[in-house]
Amino acid sequence: MFLGRQVGHAAEAAWWAWLGVWPIALVLSAITVAVVCFPEGRALGPGWRRVCVVVVAIGVALSLTSALWPVEYASADISLDHPLQVAGASAATTLWSAVAHPFYAACQVLWVVAVATRWRVSDPVVRRQLSVLVGATGLCAAALLVGLVTRGSPLPGLLLVPVVPLAAGWAIERISLVRVIEAEQSAGRLDGLTPRENEVLQLMAQGLSNAAICERLHLSVKTVEPAISSTFVKLGLPSGAENNRRVLAVAEYLRTSTPSGSGASTPPMTRAPGR
Repeated sequence: MFLGRQVGHAAEAAWWAWLGVWPIALVLSAITVAVVCFPEGRALGPGWRRVCVVVVAIGVALSLTSALWPVEYASADISLDHPLQVAGASAATTLWSAVAHPFYAACQVLWVVAVATRWRVSDPVVRRQLSVLVGATGLCAAALLVGLVTRGSPLPGLLLVPVVPLAAGWAIERISLVRVIEAEQSAGRLDGLTPRENEVLQLMAQGLSNAAICERLHLSVKTVEPAISSTFVKLGLPSGAENNRRVLAVAEYLRTSTPSGSGASTPPMTRAPGR
């Protein structure tokens, strides 16, 4: 998009400039959905799923409006004529002024709220991932507010939007549960686990929460939670904080499933037989 703007300015290419403007709302709504679903790839509940639907619907409507009329050319500092000459530009501009910039600000506020909500129900490893996302979303939100207050334009915040998916990808790659607990030391063997318990433990090693494990295996909470509890007991893990027991359990899984001499390589996550 930003390439399109630059080419449009330099070469006075109307279509390039148009391409650099109209997808903004759609991209912002897509990033908002990604933040809401980070890092498990799913929303926390029906309420958040409805929020995602509304955000995408508004984003599509705004992008379609921007594609048909030059409603965002002024804030993007584009002086070229819009390549499409469609009637109703005045009404479209009025609608845009009332909805677009508040929508941009609302999306970035949603980023912070979504991360804070997931933080409350996450384990320590996911919280470390979320802390990276908090920094990125906070930076974008601050830039957007500064731009709106000082220039009347969301451009500074929009320019920093790509930082959010980059931060999310880095957090997933560099701060996964496997990487955090590979250095943990514990004792015991996994031989006594049932196929179901071993399968649940493998999913725990991927960083999935109890709810996510239920969804992945198409099982109820009443089936998954006893399997997790029995796994803790069989591994001889002391009672205490649930998150600490999960880390110790997965550390044991990694210790016993990593081939000798392989160092800190991540074990393959294969599905256990007998499901």
